[in-house]
Amino acid sequence: MPAGSPSPPRFAPPAPWSEAATALRLALRSLPDAAPGPILRLTAAVQPIDPLAWLQAQPTAQRFFWGDRSGTTAAAGSGLAWSARVEDFAALRLAPLLATDARVWLTSRFDCTAPAAAEWQEFGAVCAYLPRVELRRQGERHELAVHLTASTAAERAAAVRALEELCAPATALGATPRLAPIEATAAAERVKTWTREVAATLSEIRSGRLHKVVLARHEDFQAAPELCPIAVLRALGTHNRHTFQFCVQPQRGVAFVGTSPERLYRRCGIAVESEAVAGTRPRDADADRDRQLANELARSDKDTREHHVVCDHIRRELEPLCSTLRATPTEVERWTDVQHLRTGFSGDLRAETDDAQLLACLHPTPAVCGVPASAARRRISASEPFDRGLYCGTVGWLGAAASECAVAIRSVLVAGNRVRAYAGAGIVDGSHAATEWEEIATKLRVLTPLLEPNAG
Repeated sequence: MPAGSPSPPRFAPPAPWSEAATALRLALRSLPDAAPGPILRLTAAVQPIDPLAWLQAQPTAQRFFWGDRSGTTAAAGSGLAWSARVEDFAALRLAPLLATDARVWLTSRFDCTAPAAAEWQEFGAVCAYLPRVELRRQGERHELAVHLTASTAAERAAAVRALEELCAPATALGATPRLAPIEATAAAERVKTWTREVAATLSEIRSGRLHKVVLARHEDFQAAPELCPIAVLRALGTHNRHTFQFCVQPQRGVAFVGTSPERLYRRCGIAVESEAVAGTRPRDADADRDRQLANELARSDKDTREHHVVCDHIRRELEPLCSTLRATPTEVERWTDVQHLRTGFSGDLRAETDDAQLLACLHPTPAVCGVPASAARRRISASEPFDRGLYCGTVGWLGAAASECAVAIRSVLVAGNRVRAYAGAGIVDGSHAATEWEEIATKLRVLTPLLEPNAG
């Protein structure tokens, strides 16, 4: 905060959220006029609140949520203090905004160069959002914050209004939304099309033009009433634990929601972490069968080769940006419905490296695109008759001291009363269309807790 500005209000012990909001309004009214500068962030410690319950109660058109895999950190944002849409990561100019503890939400499309289909028009190629009001949980500490882009009368008034319009956290979250599949094309025809595209992809791989391509498909669902994206996220997150949980709602009636297991990168100061996640087997309720599937994955030549492609990409892209880079042994990592091969990477960034460079070099990983990336994109465009949008893109937050982004998989687009779910599978030499179809079906089970009991 600029010199001469009042200190953010603090409470000991933390105050009820309504008292904290009142104190923040008083602090805003006492701010002097000042020239535009870094983001102003006023904070107040509050008594524990469920961030999702708080967010679901807010009436604003823009809502944002991020929860880390460990479950120790969550942040919910309401309204907008600032936003930007740019064409690529290099155009991000966030340094002046991040001089405080503020976090900017970030999304990017899988392919920033491709035009957006109608359902993705509310999301740009690369979007950055700074919520007007944020509720953040870090461990046991809960904090309510309000953001201003400048200490002007208009900005202060807008921030005061946002705090006055806050609603109490929902006490009754309602029933889990129920979805029914929309079958636009007969299942047999869809399998036939998939088999043909996998064959065409394998032909290019065997010719040497490609080493790997990730092909995706989607499933459409609908509900009777309009869906609440926050309720969708709560249901998915309850079923898919130990994942990155996110919701980006840029306008009322449309949101991108997901529970991704895969980190793109985490930065804390100059320390950076990333990971390669590729190769898949389902989970099994029988412990012996579950271990058998894990051992099969670890020994699979096809899956190991697919995984090494991702490892080589991350190592090749991160090494020029780091003074040191280390890799962990490859292990089988288990999630709710699936298990993957995983290799972790950690290093120390060179002084001149920023988040825009990390994003540009790591996205898209071969785990969601392929190798070589340009040829894989062309194959994906020819094979997939739909726009991936933010699916397989980037979602996360950027800050001055730290940043964290996930690969936007295990995700759905919520629009009105419809949901479109996406999943993909890596195609390499040795892949079989039927096996990859089943792998995608396993990944699409992310929606299991939302499906109607009689939906099949």
